[in-house]
Amino acid sequence: MSVGYKVPEYITWLKRTGIGYGDAILDVGSGNGDILTKMLQAGFTNLCGIDPFLKEEFISANGNLKLLERSIFDKQERDSFDLVMLNHSFEHMDDPQAIFQRVSELLKPAKMLLIRTPVNRSFASKKYKANWVDMDPPGHLVVHSNKSIQLLTDKNGFVLEQVVYDSTAFQFWGSEQYIKGIPLYHPQSYSVNKKNTSLYRKADSRMETAS
Repeated sequence: MSVGYKVPEYITWLKRTGIGYGDAILDVGSGNGDILTKMLQAGFTNLCGIDPFLKEEFISANGNLKLLERSIFDKQERDSFDLVMLNHSFEHMDDPQAIFQRVSELLKPAKMLLIRTPVNRSFASKKYKANWVDMDPPGHLVVHSNKSIQLLTDKNGFVLEQVVYDSTAFQFWGSEQYIKGIPLYHPQSYSVNKKNTSLYRKADSRMETAS
């Protein structure tokens, strides 16, 4: 019996950008560099991650992967990049217009900005409203809609080339838990114990049918 190979999720994102292995890539809000580390292992050689809240033990300024404690508004290691990524960090930033302006300064002409973020006015956000798990206050400062992203791209000289929906069943079972007053890391949460109740199996089944 052969076991199929599943393409890593980040490879799917990168293929859409046309980025090369030696191109300069900046990950804004990189945390401890999990995604960049996987990219390094896959062969990418010019990687930089920045995060103003990066813990000292993760800071690294050498080699093909640099992880630095700094804001997007600080001076960067390079003057320009071939790809700037905001992987679930954009919603944590309080001035979207300023972020877009700064990204336009950091990108080489005709190069790519990749944003991965929850989308407001989606089916799940309309269904669950205040209980939508991806609203996540106070951590998420601005939860964007397709329209707000389009307005930002138009205003700052970008072209919105593609919108891809890659959400998982999490937004359903997490929101169903919130309705019942169950936090994500409560002992009764699906994220802690996947065999706990039938509620989560029903949520998963509904997501599979919808897909």
